[in-house]
Amino acid sequence: MPKVHYYNNAGDEILANDRQSAAFSRYILQIKPGIMFQNHPAFVEKNLALSDDELSSINHLSDFSEIATRELIASDFVHQIKRLANPKLHSPILSLMSEMIVGLDDLNVELKKVKGALDLTQHQISGVKVLDKYRYSIKVNGVQEQFLYWLAMPFFTAVPPEADVFYAQQGLIDKNIVLDWYPIGTGPFQLSVNNPNKEMILQRNLDFHDEYYPSVGEDSDKENHLLVDKNKKLPFL
Repeated sequence: MPKVHYYNNAGDEILANDRQSAAFSRYILQIKPGIMFQNHPAFVEKNLALSDDELSSINHLSDFSEIATRELIASDFVHQIKRLANPKLHSPILSLMSEMIVGLDDLNVELKKVKGALDLTQHQISGVKVLDKYRYSIKVNGVQEQFLYWLAMPFFTAVPPEADVFYAQQGLIDKNIVLDWYPIGTGPFQLSVNNPNKEMILQRNLDFHDEYYPSVGEDSDKENHLLVDKNKKLPFL
């Protein structure tokens, strides 16, 4: 769970019991090391700038001869928060999140002025910081008790910057090879074929990190035998 700190207008931290008077809240989120993205052509550098000839022979993601993976890091989550402010993506929650996340609206205004290709790695949100490889923080206005639930929604999932560069290639867009149809994730399965009118295939992600049943819970969980499989590996296919 994220750690939450509360601050007054002077920037001094206050006790959680006094949080209703807080001017700002700061969420510190930590991710597990060793989580790998699925193998994907976006993680091969030469695939980020394909020639017209190379693109002409690509009709499906499976047509790429080279794929790679890399570790999930904190900056991937921060990158997705920046994407909420990208005017070209028309995020349905931008207006609401701009009221919560400090600096998100300012970033949206800044990005609207950008002409040509947009590189989000060159733009920052004042209230969102990468603390280190596995930690990042989000500063929100006042006390937003419901913000924790927003963080659990797909709008805040990690998106690697390589995905934006890879899927921005017009030759891929013309063939509907886009992020919306072929997301890049870290889960136990990956969407290898996405044709809703014909066939959708979920393929096992060989780089998926192990997950285990919880070992702790409430007293009622133990009484109801919900912890009998504690510490056992989740049986994915």
